[in-house]
Amino acid sequence: MKLSSVSVALCALAVSMTLVVQTGAFTAVSADRSIEVTVADDEDALLGIDVQSVAVERNTTANVTLLTVENRFDSPMNLKTAVTGHEDNQRLNVTAVDAPASLSSGEQGSVVATVECVNTTVAEAVAVDLTASGDGASVALSRDLDAKCV
Repeated sequence: MKLSSVSVALCALAVSMTLVVQTGAFTAVSADRSIEVTVADDEDALLGIDVQSVAVERNTTANVTLLTVENRFDSPMNLKTAVTGHEDNQRLNVTAVDAPASLSSGEQGSVVATVECVNTTVAEAVAVDLTASGDGASVALSRDLDAKCV
């Protein structure tokens, strides 16, 4: 082989290796981004909550409004509600819960519970857990309130 042929072959090999190795792609990019999240009070939040005081006569059962929910989102929201009391409590029992399954934008709904007070005056904490979701947004919250047998 001539020296010029070897030189051309080596140059061709070097150029082809350069083209294979340098594709112009990259494997990682780093950038600094900032995000600001604020938490609003219930009266200013996108899901407004108005907690009610609960008082039931002893030795009776009553339907009481635990809280009122207002959808301030621009779209309808689906709701899931759970109400729990203290597990050891035998004097104040939440026996049923009625809550809206969804709220349209601007609509309000009440979470109503059937509360039974048994032969005593007592105050017990009741927890209301609420999850709202729809149109790419979701909110989960919990509110504790005192329910009283009077």
